[in-house]
This record gives sequence, structure tokens and C-alpha cells, in this order.
Amino acid sequence: ALFLPLALQEMVGSSVKQRGGRRPGILGFREHIFSNIGLLGRLAADSEFTFGTVVQRTMDRPLEARLHYGHPDVMDKLQMLQQGGVSKGTRGLNLSEDIFAGLDLVLRGGWTTYKEYFHVGKGRDMGFMSALSFYAKVSMGNGEQAITRQWLRLGLELPLSRLLGIFYTHVGYYLNQMAMASALQSFAFMTAFFALCQPIDMGFADSAVGVTTSYFAIFYLLFVLASVVPLLFEVCLEEGLRAATTVAVNQLLSLGPVFSAFQSKLMGHYFQTTLYHGGAQYIPTGRGLATARESFLKLFRTFACSNIHEGFELAFLLLFTSGVYFGWAFYLCVSFTVVSWTTAPFLFNPRQFASPAQAVRDARQWGHWMWRPSGGEEESWVAWVDRQQDVRRHSALSWLFLPSWRLLSAVCTTVLVLNLVPVPPFARTVLLALVAVSLTCFEMSAIEWWSASAGAVLLHKYITISYLLEVADTIAAHRPGGCVLKIFHDALKIWSRSVRFMRDLLLGALLSMMCVLLSLVPCLARLHILFLFRTRAQSAAEAMCPNGAVRANSNEVADDGLEDFGEASSSDALLCRLLERFAPKALKQPLEP
Repeated sequence: ALFLPLALQEMVGSSVKQRGGRRPGILGFREHIFSNIGLLGRLAADSEFTFGTVVQRTMDRPLEARLHYGHPDVMDKLQMLQQGGVSKGTRGLNLSEDIFAGLDLVLRGGWTTYKEYFHVGKGRDMGFMSALSFYAKVSMGNGEQAITRQWLRLGLELPLSRLLGIFYTHVGYYLNQMAMASALQSFAFMTAFFALCQPIDMGFADSAVGVTTSYFAIFYLLFVLASVVPLLFEVCLEEGLRAATTVAVNQLLSLGPVFSAFQSKLMGHYFQTTLYHGGAQYIPTGRGLATARESFLKLFRTFACSNIHEGFELAFLLLFTSGVYFGWAFYLCVSFTVVSWTTAPFLFNPRQFASPAQAVRDARQWGHWMWRPSGGEEESWVAWVDRQQDVRRHSALSWLFLPSWRLLSAVCTTVLVLNLVPVPPFARTVLLALVAVSLTCFEMSAIEWWSASAGAVLLHKYITISYLLEVADTIAAHRPGGCVLKIFHDALKIWSRSVRFMRDLLLGALLSMMCVLLSLVPCLARLHILFLFRTRAQSAAEAMCPNGAVRANSNEVADDGLEDFGEASSSDALLCRLLERFAPKALKQPLEP
């Protein structure tokens, strides 16, 4: 409260700074994150600390790119009224409604400023699901912003230097996440393609291998460091080199790069989906401490489309590189990406490996969900996969005629197969037609599987089916021709379901088996809890909190044999343990049962 008069003096009084005869319309302050409890709470707090300090400081000066970012901002009411208020009313297009206050202010000649003498408290997400839901919501909001008239007018009116600053700190940042994920897939496909080109005398194949070996690791390392270096510099500036070194070590021990890689892919996926198809929607997020265990089914259903499918696709493409060495750095980076995209939800899920019995129950629940023919998204795989394709109804049918990366990949593999496999000229024309409209069944049946071209044919088959899946989903969603072509639409939907069912069945079985095997490792559950919350699991003898607060019910014993970390009481025990370490004053009064 003592700093509020100083804050008001930034907008009124004789000493107020003006630009173009106007006082600042938005005054931003630094945030103090107090929710750095638990591993994910610390990661989210570090990310917000970086954005609220060095990033916003740079956006203010020299970029002049700062807009409006939430509750630490103080607004000039008169200027906000002149531009029609703070927020906008379109639920989809203006999903991130607060950013439009800053956009409209800049378009009307206003400006913002940022000060750090006043800190505003803020609590961030402390669970994996809530944190990633927040990033998904922000990514979809930026995808909708990219097609608004405000961004078009900024691009037409602002000087180039300021425009680049605003672009690369807002929409351009999410575009970079999308480009990074696409670059990884492109590199993986390129290595598979040129590895299979060895029987053909191609002069540029060796040069492509050299480019991948020399530059990919540096390219990927710079991207990973871009999310860590600002945090280290800011901590070093405020607390010294020793504290920055401690933060760097904690980031590595907490698997911060794994979380960042998973988060980057998720942000790029939702930004790309919203940009292509629209359909952005608000995702409610909580601020509570996530001590409850999420089921395997919920994690698979939430992150399969955004991360898990793409991660296993990278691993599949990597199999075709056998016989050609692309350097240890390339394989290390791609392997790290595959592990991050496919296993991060389970690594950061509390009590994921608590007991084999719980892992078996998860696998059984997932199996029932896969085979159930009817019900909602949480009950049937069929309803879930249909819901994932509904977003295509918002996009134009003309997207089918634009060259996607899968279509270009299918063309490349087609040329590769026709050069490796001896086919008569007439049959070659027939095969090209079949690639465009079918599954290339004739081509597959004409190839001897033990020949050297089997790998190229298999890669071509996979790429072609992937592209045809997109075509079938788009046609089934838009249903051109109406009732006249209903049989054709239903056939496409059934074929798309059959292919995706086998894919999800294999991936889910592999991941669930991995969870079951890891749950059999002795003491892994305790190490996992120590990794996530820096506290150990409590036994029944330690079931009471200080001052009489109940930690856990000693009579409750989980059916998996872990008396010290039961399903019903362990959340209360863990919460009490965390409060005892980080907020001991909160335990002065007994907790409510």
C-alpha cells in the first residue's frame, strides 16, 4: 500500500513522462511468484519469474513491445474507455481477451511502461495437467490473435524495428514453437529418406548427411538454451553467480529440459491446429497443489494427439537410418525428444509407479476404453477419436489442395520407390494413380519383402497412409455432396478409425507395459515422490501432523500393499508434509478432516 502513491504518480502529476503528448495507458509491475512448491511449481515459477523480469524489461526498453499481461498492470481508465473497454466479446476470436487492451492502445497511439519497485503477488499452476492446460489455452489464443484485424493493422502501421519486437515476443514466439516441432520431423524424415537412397547414386545425399551431422545438434542446443539462459542471467544479476549455478543444477536434476521440450511441442501443436482449423476454446485451469494421481487413460487421452503420436513417429522414422551414421549428437537429440514427448506425462505424474496393482488397473481401464463401442469421450475410444477430428469442420475444404509436408513426403517416397523397384513404364503410371487415391496395395503386393527396397516401400507406405488419413478426415468432416455421398463419407470414417485404432492400440499397450514394469522396480515409488515434491512418503506410524492435524488415516491401507502411501489418505499426508516444510505457520491450527 505504501507504494501505491508512487504508482499513481506514474500517470498523474508534473513529473509524469509523456510520449506524443500522452501519458502511459498501461503501467506494468513485476510479479512475485509464491507458488514455488513442488517440482512442477518451481518450474512454472521459474518460467513466470523469467517472463516477469528480464523479458518484460527488454520488451519495455528497447523493443517498445510490451502490451497487457494480467493483474499486475494498472490501466488508465479514460484511455481504456476511449477504445471501447478492456476486453473483447467474441468467445473464440478473443480467447486471450486481455491482450487486446494493449493492442488497441498501441493502435491508438498509446504506450505502456514497466516498473520494478512494486511487486504484485501471484500464484501459478503447480500440477502437470493444470500447467499444460494453461499453455494450451494461451497457444490457442495466440492462434486466434494471428488472424485478427488488430495484428493486421499493427503490421501495416508500425515501424519495422518495433513491429519485429512485438511480433517475436507474441505471435512469433508460438510460431517458433510450431516451426521447431516441424523442423524435428523434417530432419527425421530427411535422415530416413537419404539413408534409404544409398543404393541410388545421388550426388547430394552425402551433402545432406553432412549438413545433418554438422548443424542439427547446434541448432537444437541453441533452442534448448534459449529457454534456460534468460533465467540464469536474471538470477545471476539479482542473487549472484553461486545462486545461478544452483538454479542450473536444479533445472537439470528436475528434468527441466524434458518438461520444456514437452511444453514446446504442445504449444506448437495447439497453435498450429488453431491457425489451420480454428475452434479455440477456453480451458479452465486450477491453482491447487496437484498431489492426486492422474490415471493412465486420462494422460493418454489428453496428450496423445499433441505429443505422444508425434514422438513415436520420430522413433519410427529413426529406424530407417540404420546403416548410415549421422553422428552421436543427432541421435542424442532425437532420442531426447522422443523420450520427452512420450514419457513426460508419466514422469511428472504423482505416484505413477506406486504399485504394480495400480498400473495393471490403469492398463485394464485403458483396454476397456479402447474396445468400448459407445459412450462419451471418457468412456469410448470411438467417441474420443471422432471428437479430435471435429475441429476440421471449421477449416475450408481448400486445405486439401494445398501442399502439406505429408503430401510432399509422399511424393518424395514415391520417386524413391519407383527408382529402387523395377516396374514397367505402364505399371508406373498406374502406381502413381493408386498412390493418390488408394493405399498402394498393388505396389506392396508386387514387392519382394526380402529385397533391399523393402525399407523404402515401408516408409512410402507409412507416409502415404498418413497423408491419406488427413484427406479422409477432412472429407468426412465436411461431407461434400451431402446425402448423395453418405456411403463414401462413412467408408472414409471407418477406414480412418481402423488405422488410428491400431496405432493407439500399439502405443497404449507399449506405454502401459512400460508403467507396469517400472512399478515393479523396488523403491522407485519413493524416489519418484522425492523427485516431484522433495519429501518422502509417510508411514502409518507418522500419520499425524504437528499440532494434532491429521496426516493420514492409519486404518486405511491401500490394496496395493503400500501402507505408507494409500490412495485415499496419501494426498492429505503429502500436503501436510509440504506445508510443514514450506509453510509451517499454516499448521498452527488443526486441519479439517
